[in-house]
Amino acid sequence: MKPIIGSCVFLALAGHVPAGEIRLDECPAPVQETVRQYGRQGKVDEAKSYDIQGRMLYVVEIDLPDKRELRLHVSPDGTLVKMSEEITADELPEAVRAVVDGKAAGGTLDDVERETVGKVVRYRIEIERKRMPDVDLLLDPSGAVLSEKEEADD
Repeated sequence: MKPIIGSCVFLALAGHVPAGEIRLDECPAPVQETVRQYGRQGKVDEAKSYDIQGRMLYVVEIDLPDKRELRLHVSPDGTLVKMSEEITADELPEAVRAVVDGKAAGGTLDDVERETVGKVVRYRIEIERKRMPDVDLLLDPSGAVLSEKEEADD
């Protein structure tokens, strides 16, 4: 599974890997089954296939009944590589929320996501700040900052 996870990292770093939008029924049967298993009764909004260094990866965006979005990254054999789910700030672990509250002073939370890769859970948070660069955070459940980037407003 390491080559696929490495491919996901490559995909995230490249940011412009050509993708083809496809219908879910055009995905391999194991991918469809994984989407059914983890999709939580949601509606598939979009599915894309990525060819990354000769390996396929399917990214399926699902609109959940509670008006949230779930994104599944699935290998052709149906292995769930990564899951990203929109959550509310109230759903963050207390340690993560404390760090976010400190970093968000004078700003507002724009996006809050829980990412799961295997058994590893991380939280990705975007904070919009006025007259200051926005902040993108990646934290582990204990509140440790794994990465922090400032982005100037457009």
